[in-house]
Amino acid sequence: IVGLDATPEQRKEYETYEDILMEHDEILLYRGTLGEYEHGFSWTLDKNRAHWFATRFAKVKKDKQPVVYTGRLNALDFLVYWEQEQEVFVPPTFLHNITKEEV
Repeated sequence: IVGLDATPEQRKEYETYEDILMEHDEILLYRGTLGEYEHGFSWTLDKNRAHWFATRFAKVKKDKQPVVYTGRLNALDFLVYWEQEQEVFVPPTFLHNITKEEV
């Protein structure tokens, strides 16, 4: 399993997202939220981007805890991938082994 937030050494053999799909049965996805919203459709391959989404409004909405979820997805189960945003659109029920990290 590899995410696009892997180190350059870990990623060096992969040129594109399609290369990752060809080599792995599962991929790691991340979802950054403010509060408990693990069941959304928008996930990312980049953990740093998920962290940004989790914390971008934290100063305004102080009653909500920033959270980054990590989930595993069968590499062929996503609906849409936007390369520029590193965003994967996937039904939440397709993800498994979801973990939660408060940030």
